[in-house]
This record gives sequence, structure tokens and C-alpha cells, in this order.
Amino acid sequence: MKKLFFPIFLLSGVTVVSGIRIFQSGIGEETKILFIAELIHMVMIAILFIMGIIYGIKRIRSTEEGLPEDDELSKKIVRKSAGISFYITLFIWLILLFIQSFIDIDSRVLFSFGFVGMSLTFVITWLITNSCGIKDA
Repeated sequence: MKKLFFPIFLLSGVTVVSGIRIFQSGIGEETKILFIAELIHMVMIAILFIMGIIYGIKRIRSTEEGLPEDDELSKKIVRKSAGISFYITLFIWLILLFIQSFIDIDSRVLFSFGFVGMSLTFVITWLITNSCGIKDA
């Protein structure tokens, strides 16, 4: 239980600080694209926060049932999904750089989309790998 408190505390802190930072930026009407980008970031951060809370609740329940925290299958699923998401995020960065060559986008916005895209890609590949399972080859 002590091992679980720090990640949930860290997740909550990052979400709160991100929300405060985005709402205090004070974007005017002339930069609507940045406002839309920040709204997209807030939705993505909220999705990641909700998924982190769900993961934490499942982990608490499994420790109460006496199941081990990290078994071999869980580690293998995380490794497999990390490998798949790595290749997908390479293509995401290539697409973002290609879009930047045609549209003038601030580099901070580009990097923020890239990093949030990387985390969402890992979460999605982990969900797919966890639900479908790993085939022994």
C-alpha cells in the first residue's frame, strides 16, 4: 500500500499543476489555435488521470486479494506494449515534423502534442496488449 501512495500522489500533483498552469496562461482571442491546443491537452491529461486512478484501484484490489504486484506476465505485457508504442511514436514525431513544415506551429505546442501523444500511445497499446494477451512464439 505504501508503494502505491507515491505514484497516485505524483499523478494527482502533476494533473493539478498542469491544470493550474493551463488556466493561468491567459490566452487572448488572437491565438485561438493555442486555446484549442490547450483544451485538447486538458482532455488528454484528464483521460490519463482517470486511467491512472483506475489502475491504482485495480492494484489496491489485487494486493488485498493477496496477488503479487508484478508477476512475469505483467512485466512481459508492459515490455511488449512499450516496444510497440516506441515504433508508433516514431511515426507520430515524423508526422508532427511533416505538419510543421507546412504550418507555422510553435515548438512548445509541437513538443507538448508529441509528449502527450507518446503517453496516450503507450496507454492504448498497453490496453490492447492486456486485453488480447501475448502469443507465445
